Amino acid sequence: MTIPCYYINLDRSTDRDAAFRAECARVGIEPVRVPAVDGRALPEDVVAAMGPRTSGEYGVGYGEIGCFLSHVRLWEMVVAQAQDWAFVSEDDIHFASNAAEFLRSSDWLPADADLVKAETVFQRVLMDKRPATSAFGHGLFRLCSAHGGTAGYFVSRRGAQKLLDQTSAACDPVDQLMFNPRLGIAGDLSIWQLEPAICVQDYLVTASDRHSGVESMVNAAPRLFHPEGGRSAKPKGFERRVMGPLRKLAGLAERLVTNTVTSRKFRKVPVEIDGVRFVAAGKAGTP
Repeated sequence: MTIPCYYINLDRSTDRDAAFRAECARVGIEPVRVPAVDGRALPEDVVAAMGPRTSGEYGVGYGEIGCFLSHVRLWEMVVAQAQDWAFVSEDDIHFASNAAEFLRSSDWLPADADLVKAETVFQRVLMDKRPATSAFGHGLFRLCSAHGGTAGYFVSRRGAQKLLDQTSAACDPVDQLMFNPRLGIAGDLSIWQLEPAICVQDYLVTASDRHSGVESMVNAAPRLFHPEGGRSAKPKGFERRVMGPLRKLAGLAERLVTNTVTSRKFRKVPVEIDGVRFVAAGKAGTP
């Protein structure tokens, strides 16, 4: 059974819609557009009601609220239409040349998976050193740490229902809700990672001819609800001068110990676009 490819696109973003459709045509994918929720068009009382639903860990603005509600809309579609699996995409990604193979059947997907992350944002993530299985030349690893981004992921009907249940009283950046165990949701989901990834957001491939200057609309929007001491709060004074470097050293030590003495490893997930293998934002090479 084929897996539908849904993509989120604002009605006013006709240029992004055209660019994404062209990208899908390039690799042989037939996408289905789902109108995005425009955070700026929401009634102010709806926006204000989201404030108490935030965790305080991250800044949240119109962009984050609209993006969160757009993904909720898609999860509801997957559940309502009783689809076993769906691929969810945002409208600013580039695909690997073999991406369409992953949509022709769901047979390759792990039986216990709720989510399979198909993109990379090039942050260091914790995974087993060896894949549990593989599909079309890509390894499938259990994702054991946070990995930002919601620009491309496979979601099962069971996973969509879990997400709806567990985010019914939440409103944070949707990628953190889905893929960061700190917020208490990802730990209850079976999440896998494709390596190499099969898609990446446009702003991360600035060294490639594929880059078209499409920026993240979420990141460009101002924040309405600001964290107080959360992860995205700007560090000050002693926190910036002393604790920041100490945390970096602690993270380095954790990665070194984990990579050396356990069966898992922190590493960046690469992606290949038009024959160029990216291992970091705008950088090609060997991971």
